[in-house]
Amino acid sequence: DGNNNDSTPTYPCNYTSVNLICVAATTQDDELADFSNYGATSVDLGAPGHPILSTWPPFDTITSDGFESDLADWTTGGTNNTWAATTEAAASGTKSATDSPGADYLPNTNSWMRTTNAFSLAGKSGCLAEYDMRLETEAGFDAVWTEGSTNAVTWSDLGGWEGSTSGAFFPLSSELDAFNGQSTVYFRFLLETDDLVEMDGVHVDNFAVRCPGTTYDNDDFKSISGTSMASPHVAGVAA
Repeated sequence: DGNNNDSTPTYPCNYTSVNLICVAATTQDDELADFSNYGATSVDLGAPGHPILSTWPPFDTITSDGFESDLADWTTGGTNNTWAATTEAAASGTKSATDSPGADYLPNTNSWMRTTNAFSLAGKSGCLAEYDMRLETEAGFDAVWTEGSTNAVTWSDLGGWEGSTSGAFFPLSSELDAFNGQSTVYFRFLLETDDLVEMDGVHVDNFAVRCPGTTYDNDDFKSISGTSMASPHVAGVAA
């Protein structure tokens, strides 16, 4: 939060236990990271926390779509189905997929878009469906659900999203653990609304299904920030 812990207590750092170490994050220039809390009394030490180049779990991409070819690889349906590719917003490229291009969604909508072709997770586990999402729905009433299926008929809930991203795209994901090892898997986005407030709905971009890989290459490193990255240094200090 970039706050002074001494004046704005944050726990557990502000406990006075002798066996508790509170750590601030420092940068490669040996300065305080702008996101890090600090405090002459409540913070014990600073250690490198931004940006730390580290190994990163390798992921293999099973299938992906940036929607630049419209919805060529997707099937749509349901009540008030107006799913289409649009140029009105995109996380990258020029297009994204949306439930209601150029308009607000309609009341009592129950529409969806799903992958036309199944993808295989045979021999795989810990996979994710990843996507960038811009959202504008009535929180508590209208939501975008993510679902998975092995036959495109019976669907399992993988979680949902509601509310607003304030016009921005956010990277989100849905866990596919329920389909570990399955050779035939479908994924879909489902918009459900009530009969009251209508809003812009959802834009989806950069969809991908990715699974943990078994080999590392030059891309499997990442600069990561956070006081958790300081753990090795703190362990040394504690020792």
